[in-house]
Amino acid sequence: DELWQNLVAGVSSIGDAPEGKRGWAHLWSEAGADDVRMGWVDGVEHFDAARFGLTDREARRMDPLQRILLSVTAEAMESCGRDHTSLGASTGVFVGAIASDFPEIVARSIGHSDPHVATGTAPSMVANRLSHVFDWSGPSFAVDTACSSSLVALHEAAMHLRAGEVDAAVVAAANLVLTPAKTRSFTRNGMLSPRGACRAFDDAADGYVRGEGAGALILKRLSDAERDGDPVLSVIRGTAVNHTGGSAGFLTAPSRPAQEAVLRRALARSGRTAADIGYVEAHGTGTQLGDLIELEALHAVLGEPAGRAPVAVGSVKTNIGHLEPAAGIAGLIKTVLALQAAHIPPSLNYETPNRSFDFDGSPLFVADRLLPWGPGPRVAGVSSFGFGGANAHVVVEAAPGTERGGTDSGPQLLVLSAGSDDALRTLARRLVLMLRSAYCPSLEALAEASRLRPAGAHRLACVADSAEQLQDKLQLFLAGVEDVRSLHVGIASAAARPYGLPTGTPADRGELAAAAEAFVSG
Repeated sequence: DELWQNLVAGVSSIGDAPEGKRGWAHLWSEAGADDVRMGWVDGVEHFDAARFGLTDREARRMDPLQRILLSVTAEAMESCGRDHTSLGASTGVFVGAIASDFPEIVARSIGHSDPHVATGTAPSMVANRLSHVFDWSGPSFAVDTACSSSLVALHEAAMHLRAGEVDAAVVAAANLVLTPAKTRSFTRNGMLSPRGACRAFDDAADGYVRGEGAGALILKRLSDAERDGDPVLSVIRGTAVNHTGGSAGFLTAPSRPAQEAVLRRALARSGRTAADIGYVEAHGTGTQLGDLIELEALHAVLGEPAGRAPVAVGSVKTNIGHLEPAAGIAGLIKTVLALQAAHIPPSLNYETPNRSFDFDGSPLFVADRLLPWGPGPRVAGVSSFGFGGANAHVVVEAAPGTERGGTDSGPQLLVLSAGSDDALRTLARRLVLMLRSAYCPSLEALAEASRLRPAGAHRLACVADSAEQLQDKLQLFLAGVEDVRSLHVGIASAAARPYGLPTGTPADRGELAAAAEAFVSG
């Protein structure tokens, strides 16, 4: 996983804007004020409309937030071996979002006469579009609580699951910087770092850095996921949401009492104690006042009992910037990866501890290097605070049995398919990245998950004895080698017939090879 590799290596993804500002360079006209470093996502202007049953005309009038959310939601389903049908018709969709920049681009170009513009720019459609495309009839709504939006969306999804109103939920969020308007406003208000670096909890912290990104999670009740044989990446133990009220003095002021309260409530609902928490993925925006208040609230909740084990603190905003409505899901994804790998990645740009906080008298410390996560249950907290006072906290625990599986059990048949050759190669590249990961599932699990997906016209099938062998064969395919043993590539006919897979343990290589050829020929 590229994100995890970057986190472990301490890579900063902050940089200059894409060349030409994605074709809208004329909007970024204020010299100096618009030259702000951020965490940018490459290629957000590219989208496979046909994959989601959309015309090119409609896709061009859709907010790129809708497009990227469709893509990452499909990717999330692929990663757990599900499609929209097997996930369940009543699946709920809960999306964290704030006001998009896209309507400004529409107003400056084609205007609002085209009917697709209405659905393409409406804020509700970031969730409703997912439900429509994937044919889900469960609750579907967008949540806007500013920077805490995605964790509040997660809280809503968890409540619906616990109440039995849905059996599966998609939680997603995205942030894109398409025009300079918000950046100019944040700069004038002194919110952004003049040096273009988020220095969370450092004494030289001078503001945050904006970032782009998107993420999607599939949630089910643990018992249901285990029953259905789904890969469980982690367990959400407790969630809580509250608001500062009027006690902070002004609307955007952070509140230590409110943060303490939301932490205690999430912890109480989790069934874990403060002593169980080994890591906190903090809101950590890199502002002097915000960082201090957050550290004080964490110490008040996690500092007891005296002599307890140290608690590492970090912020993914130092790596990729502040994803605003998607900040919480970015922090949660980082934490899930850390739980799986049993290592805590470093928080960047930390040199001198914030002198206003007594680190020496607290179990809290900033993880400024890669740290092994000690023995015992791995439990973490993730915080996200909106600038309007809406606070959210999540307690998350390593999944039961997260140790990597043992030796590969005999030959396995893995299949991939997509709507085009380029898309097929993209899937193959993603699988190679997963195979390189320290927490990659077993070959048997990967093969089984691959066969649950709906089949597209462009197909690949491979019989392999080990994950290493599968990786080698896929790399040969990506390098353009045509004759790779036990790897088959083809385009299925329009009326592709179902393919059968042999049963029995261990599988017979000849039968698997025949099934592979039948799959790619359709």
